Amino acid sequence: MTRVIIITGKGGVGKSSVAAATALTAARRGVRTAILSVDSAHNLSDIFARRIHSEPTPIADNLKGLEVDLNYETRTNWAGIVNFFRQLTLNNSRINEIVAEECAVFPGMEELFGLLRLHALIESKEFDLVVVDAPPTSDMLKFLRLPDVLEWYLLKFLPLEKTLFRTARPLANRLNIVLPDDSSLDNLTDWHDKVGRLGRYLMDYRNVSARVVMTPDRVCLEESRRTFATLSLFGLMVDAIIVNKLFPAHEAGSFMCFWARQQHQMLGQVEGSFAPIPILTSELLTQEIVGPEPLENFGWRLYKEIPPEAMLMDEPPLKLNETKSTYDLCLKIPFLDKDNFRLWLTHDSVIINLHNQRRQIPLPDSLLRREMIGSTYENQTLCISFRRDSAGKP
Repeated sequence: MTRVIIITGKGGVGKSSVAAATALTAARRGVRTAILSVDSAHNLSDIFARRIHSEPTPIADNLKGLEVDLNYETRTNWAGIVNFFRQLTLNNSRINEIVAEECAVFPGMEELFGLLRLHALIESKEFDLVVVDAPPTSDMLKFLRLPDVLEWYLLKFLPLEKTLFRTARPLANRLNIVLPDDSSLDNLTDWHDKVGRLGRYLMDYRNVSARVVMTPDRVCLEESRRTFATLSLFGLMVDAIIVNKLFPAHEAGSFMCFWARQQHQMLGQVEGSFAPIPILTSELLTQEIVGPEPLENFGWRLYKEIPPEAMLMDEPPLKLNETKSTYDLCLKIPFLDKDNFRLWLTHDSVIINLHNQRRQIPLPDSLLRREMIGSTYENQTLCISFRRDSAGKP
């Protein structure tokens, strides 16, 4: 199975550099590696000091990289909808072909194309490891939610739209009204299948994990705690916290000594907040991390004797425990704030609201139609209890 490591974190903490160093260090160890950038900033070309294209581009021995280019993906994988907008605006003198292409790009498309590219890399069997340079934390959540959102839309509305378009097309043709053709809707169905398979793969804690990059300051610590809680809510294993840009020790009484001491005090809070997750650290280097040699140096400093591709945690994010009277569905959610938390049950799912994020967790077959009798939160784990003897009740 292909190992996937998703590198995320607040903007400006060195996330892309960590992703590039992780990929290069693994490749130097003989691991067939790909690095995929779905961050719209696309810094990989700058960091590796070479042009990286929209198709897998050789970077070094055992290492290829690609950056998701929205324009390229639109032309390649979204041609049916682009043609639809071209036809729709054909007789409008104020709209040219370039504008029509821009109109065909909807919110969330970049995340969708990133998921499709990740799916293609995994399915190719060409790589042992795929490192994802993910968007900053706020956009990362859209990336993770997309499989759920796409599945909901396609299951609820796509059959209705296909029927409606098929019925209305003869009349639309007579009135010269342009509608999307069946091939465009079939593309959506194909994407649904691919993204659905990838969504299930991303929840495989044996092969997929996220690593949260942060700097040792209070604001970044609080955001990293929220990110960690949200990733756990989505069922994604976090197997390392990476603290970057630590100041080295300085002469006592100096200006930099004060900041170095503050950072190392903050590092103690980081270790206390995320235990038992491994904390990897790297000092602020004296040169820019640009090009293969500085990246390799950075990677060895960061991982030391640890294989970058290794899974550093082995605890699954979801567990189903049994007692004599209950089934307990347990979900690791660190730092849960009870004042910003809601939980309710549908006929086939548990829905959890945490802050402004919502997660729908499909219930295992064994819990369907069972009565939920309560929940507890202890040791950073939310456990939802279901009555054993209530199966089959409405």
